[in-house]
Amino acid sequence: MKIRAIVKRPDELIGHVTNIENSFENLQRTVEGPIEAVTFTPKALYGGPAFVVLCNEEGRIFGLDQNCTVDASTIYNLRAPVSFVGTIAVIGVDGDEFADCPLTRKYWAELIKPMYKQQITVIHDYALRSLTEQSDKEITATAKQLEAEATE
Repeated sequence: MKIRAIVKRPDELIGHVTNIENSFENLQRTVEGPIEAVTFTPKALYGGPAFVVLCNEEGRIFGLDQNCTVDASTIYNLRAPVSFVGTIAVIGVDGDEFADCPLTRKYWAELIKPMYKQQITVIHDYALRSLTEQSDKEITATAKQLEAEATE
């Protein structure tokens, strides 16, 4: 049986919607290794849809590329943002079974922060902190140059 999923590779900004076979072997192929399922359940106050992010359980060990960070702590029961590496699949849950993804791409896009944007922010913040003796104009120019280099 196929289920609707948002599959996101590290080189994609948001990911793409596709139908994938809901079998253990196929889900492992999708995330390119052993599956780890991270469940996001909404806080009672917000009532958003529950969903699961499937990722490669050994992705960090094998140095897979950074993918994205889900930062939804205001809506979902999270203590901190969760970062993923490698290809991920976003799907739904129905009891103990995986089901169609309940999220739209737009809603998903609002929950994630692509890693390259975070890296640009870190570089930008570092440039601002380390160049405090320069004029504001020089700091902005340096930060923009670092940002351009990071996106190349």
